[in-house]
Amino acid sequence: MKVRFILIIGVWLFLCIGCTKQNSTASHGDNECRTDSLKKSGSINLTESGITGVDIIILTDNGLLMHQDYDAENPIYCLRGNDVIKGGSMGQGPDDVLEINSLKWSPDKGLYLYDGLKGRICFYQMEDSVLIMKSAVEVPRFLDDAVLVGDAVVIFPNIKEYSAAILDGNGAVIDSLMYFPPKPEGFSQQVHALACTGYTAELPSGEFARCVAYDGGVDFYAVENNKLKHINRFSLFDMEYTQINQGMDIPVPSDKSKTGFSIVKSSADKFYASFSDKLALENPEGLCDKIYQFSKNGELEQIYVLDCEFKDFAVNRDNKELQVLLDEDNNDVIRIYSL
Repeated sequence: MKVRFILIIGVWLFLCIGCTKQNSTASHGDNECRTDSLKKSGSINLTESGITGVDIIILTDNGLLMHQDYDAENPIYCLRGNDVIKGGSMGQGPDDVLEINSLKWSPDKGLYLYDGLKGRICFYQMEDSVLIMKSAVEVPRFLDDAVLVGDAVVIFPNIKEYSAAILDGNGAVIDSLMYFPPKPEGFSQQVHALACTGYTAELPSGEFARCVAYDGGVDFYAVENNKLKHINRFSLFDMEYTQINQGMDIPVPSDKSKTGFSIVKSSADKFYASFSDKLALENPEGLCDKIYQFSKNGELEQIYVLDCEFKDFAVNRDNKELQVLLDEDNNDVIRIYSL
């Protein structure tokens, strides 16, 4: 949701204004590991269930969780069989959220989200047919993301000299990491940090992965004893963008920027990242048609080629089922694949 929104805004600004390796790096061709072409085994028409405007999906033991923009009273949906469970109201109230930057599922904590405007991580539980906020943890506002990695709260600020940090129970930084994907020549570190907005996926064992806009790479990290470390980078190509001035220099896609790795998700023990080789300006919605599977340490294991272009995807905990979200004839549709 976040990267696609920033990409669309960047494309709009680019067109209106007329803008003409650290750590371990692994570059691989598609022919160096097993590639499978997947065919769907089933589908779900979400629109027929009254669910529209979906942009995030998560597969859990409790069902398919989704975020959608059109129902401010119930922006979070859970489809469990034929039952639809709703919740997560938007607003100023103590149990409301103002912004859903990311939606996550933790084996221990269950469903949670980061609200960047209120500055907190909110946890939910299912009661009958309703999702209810059960608790919240205060974190800084206006972060790119805030996630749980084991017992640690890890934040990604985009406006600091560091790229990630661990917070203690009082919100103080106890460790930080200054690692960014390789920077194109001619841009400041401040602009590069702003360009590094993206998605995070985490594993119960303490590893997490990030992919960011305009980048053909995925970076892998670990939390050990409340310390952050970068453990690997898988890269097909490095970041490519340009900048414009809107009171300050901001990154936007150039005519050479590619969609690259767009979204990263996790199962119980693996990472998955969606990919497209299309130019970003020709693909403003960030649609992808491949999914790369990685070990917890960022080693490429498998490439899946799908029979469609999709907006988002989800993998179940035991790596046996993949679901993708796409638009079919103005309907939000889930396609199901067996891995």
